[in-house]
Amino acid sequence: MYEEHIPGHWYDRALRDPWVIKDPESKGWLMFFTARVPDRCEANEGGAIGLATSDDLTHWQLQPPVFTGYFGQLEVPQDFEYGERWSQRYTESTAQHPVGGTHYLITSHPRAPGQWRPALSLTVITQ
Repeated sequence: MYEEHIPGHWYDRALRDPWVIKDPESKGWLMFFTARVPDRCEANEGGAIGLATSDDLTHWQLQPPVFTGYFGQLEVPQDFEYGERWSQRYTESTAQHPVGGTHYLITSHPRAPGQWRPALSLTVITQ
């Protein structure tokens, strides 16, 4: 479900930056984290926001990623409710391109894999 470190494909495992919130529809918890998915041939498209669920904050079950693609690595996902929508802020990086930025995704529910949609991007291009 999530990529292990593959020397020569990407420079690290990229599984980090946990962000834990109370599940709005259960007694449990949701953890979003930086990850990579293994099914992308192009290394700079493997970035993902991963998801794990827990009932007790000790035992976690991996779930499918809520967002994949566009960048080699996504960093520091932060999920929050705004009105009747959920937003997720993250930053990104690539291994080969001098691009960095902050991006926002929106959805109707934080546990909606594949339903997070790009909403706003603030991109910085460096030389």
